[in-house]
Amino acid sequence: MNSSLRTQVGQLALRSVLRTLRQPAQIVPALIFPMFLLAVNAGGLKDATNLPGFPTSSYLTFALAVPFMQGALFSVMNAGTDLARDIETGFLNRLALTPLRGAALLSGLLAGAVLLGLLQAVVYLSVGLIAGADLAAGAGGA
Repeated sequence: MNSSLRTQVGQLALRSVLRTLRQPAQIVPALIFPMFLLAVNAGGLKDATNLPGFPTSSYLTFALAVPFMQGALFSVMNAGTDLARDIETGFLNRLALTPLRGAALLSGLLAGAVLLGLLQAVVYLSVGLIAGADLAAGAGGA
């Protein structure tokens, strides 16, 4: 990737991240809702760990993967909504008039979603570890 493409992708990724962070209605549900469901399910299904062959002694540890999947779905929905908004407002048409590469546009949106996903992953993992999840491989192995 040459420097101009890298710069274009970086700027569009930054725009994507900032646009999402400026709208708490997009970021808060993606962080809070999966954690709420984790708490409800971990509390209500903790007796499932008594079943023979259950892979762990803590349902919280077992269910910690669910917020990651839900967060990824929220991120994809937000990225799709942002792309639709750019099309609707004509921003994509204005970008087409610039020397911006098409690959940079899609890569920038994807990179922004990945950065937000990493932020969510750090939050989910931190909350899970604070709540008592036991990761045999450690935080780096998650």
